Order: sequence, then C-alpha cells, then structure tokens
Amino acid sequence: MKKSYQKLALLISFLMISLVPSPVMAGERLLPYYSPPRPTIVDLENGMRLYLLEDHELPTFAIGLFLPVGSVQDPENKPGLASITVQAMRLGGTEKYTPDEINERLEEVNAKIEFEMTHEYGTLVGRSLTEDISLLLELIFEIVKTPRFDKKEFDTLKKRIQASLDHENEDPLNIAYREFPKLIYGEESPWARTLTKKVLKKISVDDCLRFYRDHITPDKMVLAISGDFKTKKIVGLIKNLTQNWSPTVKPQEFPPDVEKEWSPKSVFLTKDFTQSTVVLGHLGVKRTIPDKYALTLLNFILGGSGSITSRLGLDIRTQSGLAYAVWSQMIFGKTYGLFQAVAMTQTNNTTRVDEKMREIIGSLHEKPNITHQQLDQAKRALLRSLIFQYESRFNYVQALARFYFLGYPPDYFNIYRQEIAKVRLEEVNRVAKTYLHPDSLHLMIVGSRDLATSLKERYPHLHIRKIR
Repeated sequence: MKKSYQKLALLISFLMISLVPSPVMAGERLLPYYSPPRPTIVDLENGMRLYLLEDHELPTFAIGLFLPVGSVQDPENKPGLASITVQAMRLGGTEKYTPDEINERLEEVNAKIEFEMTHEYGTLVGRSLTEDISLLLELIFEIVKTPRFDKKEFDTLKKRIQASLDHENEDPLNIAYREFPKLIYGEESPWARTLTKKVLKKISVDDCLRFYRDHITPDKMVLAISGDFKTKKIVGLIKNLTQNWSPTVKPQEFPPDVEKEWSPKSVFLTKDFTQSTVVLGHLGVKRTIPDKYALTLLNFILGGSGSITSRLGLDIRTQSGLAYAVWSQMIFGKTYGLFQAVAMTQTNNTTRVDEKMREIIGSLHEKPNITHQQLDQAKRALLRSLIFQYESRFNYVQALARFYFLGYPPDYFNIYRQEIAKVRLEEVNRVAKTYLHPDSLHLMIVGSRDLATSLKERYPHLHIRKIR
C-alpha cells in the first residue's frame, strides 16, 4: 500500500511539472511562472484601440486613455505646453458641461478623472463604481472631444502651477532628477527642457487650443479598461460616444535622435541644504536594442533593485554607512536613454560617495565577476516583481495598452519575461564592458553651499550654480 501511494505521488508530481509551462528556454533553471489574464482587444473604425479586461471581484471600474502627445511635442519656446493643455482639457469644461458641472457630477458619485504626462504620451485616468460607468465614459470623451478651455479656469490653473514652481527647489532629489537630464542632453533638448516661471507667463489659453487641434486625434489613442462590466456593453457605449469623431490631424512627430556626447561634465547646484544628492551617469541606449534584457539584469545587480544587497547598496550603504539610500537606473528611451546612479548622503560624505560610486561602476565594467547565483537571483527577483507590479488587473491591462502605444510587439509582456529568463551570464558580463563608460560619467551634486570651496578644489572643472 505504501509503495502504491509513493507511485501515485510521483505520478502526480510528474503531471504537475509537465502541465506547468516554463518561461525559460531548454537548459535554463525553472523561474517563477505567471499566467496573466487575456484581455479583449477591439479596434474602432476611427483607429482607436481598446484593451478590455473584465474583473468582477469588486463593483468598480477604471479606464486609462493614452493620448498621442508628450512633452517632446512642446514648442521649442514653450516647454510645458503639452502638460498644461491636458490639464486645461480636464479642468476647463466642455461644450456641453461647465467646469463646475463636471466636478459636481464626479463628486456626487465619488468618481475621479486625473491626468499624467510623460515625454511620449499623456494619459487621462478615470475611476468610478460600476453603476456610474456610463457617466464616467461620457465625461472622459467630452473632455477629449470637445474641451471648452474656460479662461477663468485656465487662469486658476496657471496660478496653481506657479505655486508649484515656487516650491520645486525645496527637495534636492527632485532638483537632481529635473536637472541631470539637462546635463546629459543639453538645456534646450526636447528630452530635458522643463517649464519655468518665465515661460509659464507666456502660455495662453489660445496656445492650448492650437496645441489641442494640432495633436489630439482618435486614431492614435489607446484605451485600457478594467473592472466590473460586460465587454460587449462597454464597446457599444464607446462606439456611440466616438461615432462622429474622425482623425483630423497629422501623425505624432518626434525630434531627431540625440547626438552622442561622451565628454564628462561636473555641476554643483547649491542651496541651503543639510544633505547632498549625488548623481553619476551618461547616455544610455534605445529601448529597441536586443541587449536591453541583459542590461536590465546588469542594472538590477548594480543597484536597480534599490536593495542593500546590490553592489552599490552593499558597499556604500550597508558596509560603509555612507548613504541613506543609493540606487541605479537604466532608462531605455525612444532615443538614447539614461544610465544614472544616485545617492543621498550627509554633506561631509559627498566626495567619498562619489569616489565609491565611480569605483563600483568602474570595477563592474573592467571585471564584472558576476556569478551564476547572482544572475539567477536577479532573474527570480525581477520576474517575481512583475507578478506584484501587475497584480491589479487595471495595472496589467494599462501596461498592455502602453506597450502597444510605444510600439512594442504583441505579447510583449511574455516576450519580456522569456527574454529575461534566457539571458546568459556571458551576455551580462559583455554588456557591462560595452555599455558602461566609467571614464565618461557626468557628475551632478545638489547640496549645501558650504561645500563649494572644497568641491572646487576636488573638481577643478566643476561648474557651480546657485539654486533659488
């Protein structure tokens, strides 16, 4: 009898292993497996694409509308116009509803419509209870189809943005993230320029109206929808709301590729801060290169996880106690992205942290010495993080819509997992030597003005600029 149970157990184990598909190629260790849900994809006659994923666990509904306009479409003399236009669309009412009427109708049902802006696209994200789906969809499409751009609300919006700009230099990390791309790409680059108070004064409601007419078109829009609904009903509602909306403008245009410049520069941004933020980095790579997956793992091992066990975290934070936090980022872009390592430290540790970061990046370039165990740990952590990152069905379907919008191939989510899983150790070691440039690292320090003299002695070519 005991042997029968053993045989049965072995048979069940074999069948379970056989039925679980592995995300890795033959010869690789089994890595965490995740089978995501499959959304319904619908293409409307006007070119708009819908990603719909039903989720009946809670009586809620969420929609993310990707707009074919990002900050790189800002006019050269008016950076920030894309973001202001989308905000003015949301806040300025529509031909049918005043701004107050929209806000009141949303508040009555505890629904929300919010906006986000990136370099390449903008989004309107709406959330409501299931019973208010029709209202939410109507208001979102009113906003994108027939915005009013109410002058009074526009003036209020500018005052709010002005107040935000008044406080933008209070956090050294925010300053570093805003200013470091300018050091890499150049002050006037579409990939780095930012809104200023001077430019804000020049932007008018007519600028927003022209920008809207030139850039907002349904054939480039993508919708991500998740929640407690019936797909057929929602598709019918959206078709009715967009039936008379045809493409009217030119295709989305992007600036030419960034020119590669490897001459390192050093900048110190001073204010009355009590700590320092140190950033080292250089131009990165495009998101279309085959080495992206090996680079993702390399960055994770260096510091992309933000973990105290990464190379930056273990040395600078855990063993040396030199930083409150330290991490690295490999940002893949439509053009050449960014590689950067960031640390937050006490003022008196500033130069030591810079030296340590350079030492670690340099050693990873010269002699990566990454082990099979470290690579496997990075793979497992990355693949497991995807499960938690897209645990929400809305997060997942929104990611699928974003992948499509950015031009990734169909089924990119699974492609990404498979490519990460099959990266070989020699590939990671190779990309460390190929894409890390320790001798071309730009340096930016944001910190106390008391450091100016010592930093100037340490870095003779340091450019010092006061932050107000």
